[in-house]
Amino acid sequence: MVNAWLCTEEGTLKVAYTHAEENGVLGLYGMTDADAKPILFCSCKDNSVRMYELPTFLERGRLFTRQEVRSFEIGPDGLFFTGDGTGLLNVWKWLEEPKVPSS
Repeated sequence: MVNAWLCTEEGTLKVAYTHAEENGVLGLYGMTDADAKPILFCSCKDNSVRMYELPTFLERGRLFTRQEVRSFEIGPDGLFFTGDGTGLLNVWKWLEEPKVPSS
């Protein structure tokens, strides 16, 4: 279960959104995409990283690796890095959506 918490005006925390992740969560990482939308990365026990748009938890995609992703780091200019249990380091980059010319 993944909970997104909200700080109230009184200074207390409350659960604003809840998402059931069926594949077990190993780690959570946050960053923004190329359009500056907040994205939550969930490293799961099925050797994938699921990407969710916040606050809706709309799935934006998945990254697949050989083993469970054990490390995640955000870099400059939309780059991010994952390291899995095999010792493999992957470098990823957000791509902007292609612009379709309007007629």
